[in-house]
Amino acid sequence: MAQNSEYIIRDSLNKMLKNLGIIGLAYRFPQSKYTQQVTDILMDTTVGYYLAVECKSYMMKTSYNIDNMFQYDTNGKSQLERLVEFANLTDRDALVMCEIRKGRGKKNELYIIDAKHLLHMRRNGIKSFKITDMQKYEKHIGYYDITTYFGFLDEL
Repeated sequence: MAQNSEYIIRDSLNKMLKNLGIIGLAYRFPQSKYTQQVTDILMDTTVGYYLAVECKSYMMKTSYNIDNMFQYDTNGKSQLERLVEFANLTDRDALVMCEIRKGRGKKNELYIIDAKHLLHMRRNGIKSFKITDMQKYEKHIGYYDITTYFGFLDEL
């Protein structure tokens, strides 16, 4: 994924927190070539909502193979499995935020997928899914407006 996209997603999360009037912070972990990271972004809030995000970026197509979306470590464990395991251990929600690039001159789109649901699908033999069946968030100048996805935070 282009490094810039991960920072845009981080900024979108921080803007969403500000728009909802919630004190919190989304933090982007820097990547290192030789170090495995559990997640791309962590978000903590003072209202007791904690989030781990794995960022993905792909050129537009209609169907995505779950196994091909995630890297595997030397023990055969996928990024998705490690993300969900980390989220469960730290009492966080886990999301995969997938940016779809549509080409030069066209707005990118962001799709938010619950990582635990994605892992459940994979474990039940579902190999692929249509990204277009999910809620899309269009890119504005420098961020994605994802406030509607996290609207439930108003109630915490």
